[in-house]
Order: sequence, then structure tokens, then C-alpha cells
Amino acid sequence: MSIFNKLFMSKEVKAAIGILDELNLSFDTDSFNAIRKRIEEQILHNSSQFTDLIRNGTNPRVWVLSSFVNLAGDSLESGVFHLYRGVLNDEGKEYLKSFNYLIDELVVLREIDQETAKIQKETMLDLIRLAG
Repeated sequence: MSIFNKLFMSKEVKAAIGILDELNLSFDTDSFNAIRKRIEEQILHNSSQFTDLIRNGTNPRVWVLSSFVNLAGDSLESGVFHLYRGVLNDEGKEYLKSFNYLIDELVVLREIDQETAKIQKETMLDLIRLAG
């Protein structure tokens, strides 16, 4: 992303990009970077809608974490990151680690409760067992 683009971003878009930068400190992996790129593109290509969404009360951290969880989950259940049915390759294991960590972060933010987090993690493991 160019410095020119950063100068003209709304503070809401800058906040979301900052959250992605912060997460990058914990997850500097190819899988994280692939999902980050998709989220960043979505934010930048729809910046006015994203800005409105945040101004209308959506927490940017929750939006970024939820988007990441959804994209990681979609990738995991697709079977693309499986060695064979039910067994993830190394990249898939990175996706799962990120998925679980960010689910836990949503619990900390009180967006979901412990029971919901447990169900989401168990459901993901079931989907992984079936895919591949």
C-alpha cells in the first residue's frame, strides 16, 4: 500500500489496517498474509461503506477479527489445506491456529461467550475431519 493511499484513508480504515498490522506481529505467516490481503482489499475497495459501518457503531477490531475467522474457516473447510481427508497440511495447521486464537480474542472482547467459542472450534474440527 502506498504512502499516498494511506494519507487519504479515513480514520476508520486506518484503524482497521492498524489492527491487521498488530495481528501481523503475532501471525507473520503465509496463511495470515493471504487472509490479510483479502481483508485489506475488501476494506480498501469498499472504504466508504466500511467507514459508514464503523461510524454506525461496529467495532473495527470485532469486524477485522470476525472477517479473519470467517475467511480462515471457509479455507479450512474447503479441503484445500488437507494432506488427505481430515488431516491438515502445515499451512492448514497455521489457519487453524489463527482461527482458534481469534475465536478466543472474540471471547475476550465479549462478542461471543465461551460456550459459543467451544462450539465453533468443535464444529471446525468436525468440518476438517469431513473435508479433504
